[in-house]
Amino acid sequence: DRRYRTPMIMVDNSVIKTFRFTSVVSLACVFAVLPVLAQKKTISDECHNSSAAQAMRDGRRFSEKGQHDRALGSYMRAVQLDPNCAGNFHNLGNAFYELGRHEDAIQAYRRTLLFNPRWASLVHASIGRSLSELNRSDEALDAYSEAIRLNPKDDILLRYRQYLYLKMARWDAAAADGEAFLKLKGLKDDRSIYSALFTYMAYRKSGQDATARAFLDEVAKSKFSDWPFAAVKYFRREINEQELIAKADNDVKLAEARSYIGLDLLMMGKLAEALPHLNWVKENGKKTLIEYKLVIAELE
Repeated sequence: DRRYRTPMIMVDNSVIKTFRFTSVVSLACVFAVLPVLAQKKTISDECHNSSAAQAMRDGRRFSEKGQHDRALGSYMRAVQLDPNCAGNFHNLGNAFYELGRHEDAIQAYRRTLLFNPRWASLVHASIGRSLSELNRSDEALDAYSEAIRLNPKDDILLRYRQYLYLKMARWDAAAADGEAFLKLKGLKDDRSIYSALFTYMAYRKSGQDATARAFLDEVAKSKFSDWPFAAVKYFRREINEQELIAKADNDVKLAEARSYIGLDLLMMGKLAEALPHLNWVKENGKKTLIEYKLVIAELE
């Protein structure tokens, strides 16, 4: 989830005109329940024009390298060569998203549904991500909720909405989505632990300290790799601040550790002790981290 802008490469004017024409079409909704990850794979393979398919592959290769401006040019060419292919528009939306051009991303995502409405849950989730980046939180919530309504068994969608609820300071709803995510997925990997940490903090923020402690005690019964499980140990007071920081062996983990410490201290009413950690995250943290977003929200 990168949030930066890079210059768009020059492309043929006819490509730009094609996108401007197609981007004004409104959303059409006929719904199905393919899981998000399965939909992503399908989108990669569904176009039939060979030249457009090659442009799509080029775009995917550029995207994997982080060359999102070049990916955008390739996906625009794919749209020009095969303007009736849903996958071209969704990939185009992803390129706009990576470049921080979220209004354009939303229009491209919506165009996807005109050609393959079976991907509605994926498209609503994609639209929700861009709306969230535009701080249109209520609209983003509607998009995520629609995606979940269409595909209630997709744990990834629940995780997206949980993060948005956290950003909106809707703590009870964030805890509920965290519980639902863990019920679907279980405590199987690091991603589950992150969701559990956010669920624990949501319970505390909503004033349900006893529920938070009981929840974290259940999480602690599972054993995972040292990170992010170290944060579980920190919140259970099995390790202290310095020990948690010492376990953070790269900049991302360090930003996470300082976020957890700062938010923890803040919830205990220790503002003076919390601020150095929170300000460090503001100055040094990766802006794509949900922890970073929570810290910024608290500072604001």
